[in-house]
Amino acid sequence: MAATYCNKAKFIFIYIREAHATDEWPMDYLNGGIDVCFKKPKLLHERIFLAQKFVDRYQIQLPMYIDDVDDTISSEYSAPPERLYIVKNGQIYYKGGPGPMCYDLEELESYLQQL
Repeated sequence: MAATYCNKAKFIFIYIREAHATDEWPMDYLNGGIDVCFKKPKLLHERIFLAQKFVDRYQIQLPMYIDDVDDTISSEYSAPPERLYIVKNGQIYYKGGPGPMCYDLEELESYLQQL
């Protein structure tokens, strides 16, 4: 989608808190099978390390920004566990449902087409 609409929008990725940190809400039966069991980072360099592992593992090509350990962005944008937004002229133009179950990529694309 980023390649298709790169002339209409800048796509970025913001790495937020771990959805199922082993010391908060462990889901070893899911995350253990794909080797992504991590504790909640307490320091920014720990979150940066996890974000880099994510980028490397999933070959993320978008610019990556990282939320602080106080989860400022995550809280401001109701992001957990993941969320898709379109921000236009500093205003929220589109806010998808909480992912991965409640966002709609076709709906997102229809908003991108309108830009």
